[in-house]
Amino acid sequence: MRWSEKEARETADRFESKPAEEILRWAAETFSPKIALASSFGAEDVAVIDLLSKIKPRISVFTLDTGRTLEVPIHLKDASYPGAKRLGHGEGYKYAHDHPGHHVEQDYLPECRRYYDPTDQGFEKELKARLSKLRKG
Repeated sequence: MRWSEKEARETADRFESKPAEEILRWAAETFSPKIALASSFGAEDVAVIDLLSKIKPRISVFTLDTGRTLEVPIHLKDASYPGAKRLGHGEGYKYAHDHPGHHVEQDYLPECRRYYDPTDQGFEKELKARLSKLRKG
């Protein structure tokens, strides 16, 4: 099914203020059986999967490996279920609050990435000094 720009605009306008269930029902009925849901399995995606599974229980859900998500280090993986110990989950984990200053040197990512660099302005200046001290160990 190929839509013109006009049809796409009219459909977007039609569903602008409709509830998610109505939009999903329309999509499932209109595009079935050639419909699938792309998901990153974040909180919002899980809610959409739940709604859609009640409308069309056998919907295909897929995720793309974009390389943006990193593997969780083994010591940080959930160790609370039967079999986790056998897989090594939680082994070597250091609970920060058991250490002075509630800080412990531990790998949280499988590679070094820096997501935040504070500036020298306002309170960020204090954060920058603290992070610098923690990063030096």
